[in-house]
Amino acid sequence: MNRNQNGSGSRKPSGTRTRPLTREEAILAEKRRAEERRRRRETKKLVEKGVAIGIFALIAAAICLIIMFAYIFIDFRSVEKTPDQPVKVTYQKNDTVVLNDEYFDHRNGEYYVSLAKVSELCSFTLHGNSKNMTLTLPDGKSASFDTGTPSVKVGSVYSVLKNKTYFSGGHLFIPVSFFEDMCKGIRCEYDKLGKVKGLNLIFEKDFTFKVLKNEESEAIIYNAPSDSSEKSMFKSDLSDYESYMNPENADEFIALINSSHKLKKDYVPEDLFQISDTIEGLSGEKLRLNAAKALEAMFIEMRAHGFSGVGAVCGYRSYDYQKSLLDNETNALFLQYGDKKKAEELAGSRVFAPGESEHQSGLGVDICNSTLLTEAFSETAEYKWLYSNCADFGFILRYPKDKSDITGKEFMPWHFRYVGRSHAKKIMDEGLCLEEYLEIIG
Repeated sequence: MNRNQNGSGSRKPSGTRTRPLTREEAILAEKRRAEERRRRRETKKLVEKGVAIGIFALIAAAICLIIMFAYIFIDFRSVEKTPDQPVKVTYQKNDTVVLNDEYFDHRNGEYYVSLAKVSELCSFTLHGNSKNMTLTLPDGKSASFDTGTPSVKVGSVYSVLKNKTYFSGGHLFIPVSFFEDMCKGIRCEYDKLGKVKGLNLIFEKDFTFKVLKNEESEAIIYNAPSDSSEKSMFKSDLSDYESYMNPENADEFIALINSSHKLKKDYVPEDLFQISDTIEGLSGEKLRLNAAKALEAMFIEMRAHGFSGVGAVCGYRSYDYQKSLLDNETNALFLQYGDKKKAEELAGSRVFAPGESEHQSGLGVDICNSTLLTEAFSETAEYKWLYSNCADFGFILRYPKDKSDITGKEFMPWHFRYVGRSHAKKIMDEGLCLEEYLEIIG
C-alpha cells in the first residue's frame, strides 16, 4: 500500500512559519489598528451621547407631562362645575333655587352669577345690552355694569370690582364679591363641599345697595357729581389738574369745527403744550394747554385702574399737513377704485378736509392701543372705560356710532374732543353729539 494513501507517509509540520513583515507592512498594520481603535472610541462616544440625549428627552417629557397634568388639575379645580358645588339663591319668602350650570361660573378664585337670573328670581329690573347693564331694585336704587371691565356705578358712585364682568350666552356674569362688598341685606354662605365651596346667596327683605363713600370703600373711582361743575373724587390725587379738567372759561372750548365751520389756513393755537402720554414709538404730539393737562390726568386715572396699554396717537395737525393726509387718501382710493368722484367722496368721509379738522384746533386727540386706528378699538375694555369716564376729565366722544348722519363722519371710537367737564357731562349723559348740544344751548 502506498504510504501516502494510508496516511502513514510523510506529513506537513503542525505549524507554519510566517514570513516577517516588512517595515512598510508593519506601519500599515499599525495604522489599521489605530484606525480601528479610533472608530471604537467614536462609536462609544456616539452611543454615550445618544444615551444622554435619550435620558434628557425622557426627563423633559416627564416634566412636560407633570406640568400638563398639574395645569389640567388646577384648571379643573378652579373652573369645572360639578353637582357637588352648587350655587343656590334664597329670596323673598325663603324660597331656594339651585342654579343650573349655565347661570353660574367659578373663575379667578370666586363665583360668578348671571345677573339676569338673579334679577328674575328676586323681581329686580334689568335693562341694557351686551356692553352695559343696569340693575334696578324695587326701592329705585340702581347699579350699572360695563361689560369686560371691573367698573360699576352704584347710584352716583363709581367703584371697582375685584374681578371683571363678562358676557356669555346672552347673560352678564358678575362676581359674587359685588354683593358682599357693595350691598346690604344679603348673606353669602359658603359650604365646604370637597375641593370647592358651594354657595348660597340669601337675599333678605331689606336687600339694597350700600351708600358708598370715599372713606368707606377703597374701591371708589370717583363720585360723579350731580352738578357737573362740582369737583369729582378720583382714585388718584388729581387736585393739581382740576382747573384744567373743569375750566371756568369752558365756553372757549366748545367751538364747532366741521365743513360748515372751518378754521382759517393760518390758524395755529398759541398755547400748544406737549402731550406726556403718547402711544409707544410716538412723541412730540401737542394739544392746547387745558386739553393736554386734562388728558394727562385721564391717563393717570386709567393707569390707576390697570389700563396701561393706551396712549395719544395724534394731537395738533397743521392745515397743510391735514391737506396732505386727504390728498394721500384720495390718491390711494383712486388707485383702488379707478373712480375719482368715488375716491373723493370716500376720502372725505374718512379724512377731514383742511380747515375742518379738530386736530388743527388743538382740542381733538386720537387715543388708541396702537397706531392703527380701527373700529375694533371700540370692543376693548380701554375704550369702554374711556367712553364711560371721559366726561369727568372734560372730553367727549366726538363722532359716536349713531350720529354719522349728523356729524357727517363715520364712527371714530378713537377720536375725543376736549370741551371742559361742565359741557362734557351734559353731552355724554344725554347721548348727544356736539352739533346737537350746540343747537340746544343756542
